Amino acid sequence: CPVTTVDEKTGEKLSREEINTAVQQKRDAIDELVDKYASTTELSEENARRVIDSIADAYTVVASNVRPVVRMLELLEDNFVPDENEEKFSLQLSGKSRGG
Repeated sequence: CPVTTVDEKTGEKLSREEINTAVQQKRDAIDELVDKYASTTELSEENARRVIDSIADAYTVVASNVRPVVRMLELLEDNFVPDENEEKFSLQLSGKSRGG
């Protein structure tokens, strides 16, 4: 998982010190996991790191694909009133195709 540079709750930028602290915490957590699983399983340290990196990559892909969907849902909930009919700005689905 990448270390974020923005507070997820407030949207404010994190200070360099906060980012450095988060990066170090992430490194420490990875080292702890590698030590734990490389010593208690047949995984080498290299393969344990590879597994952790793969999980982090998968998390990043999912998060980057979910974020715009969540944002669109928030926009719809904040700005769309299902009981009001505004023809100019309708969200109605239509079977008509353009030019055909």
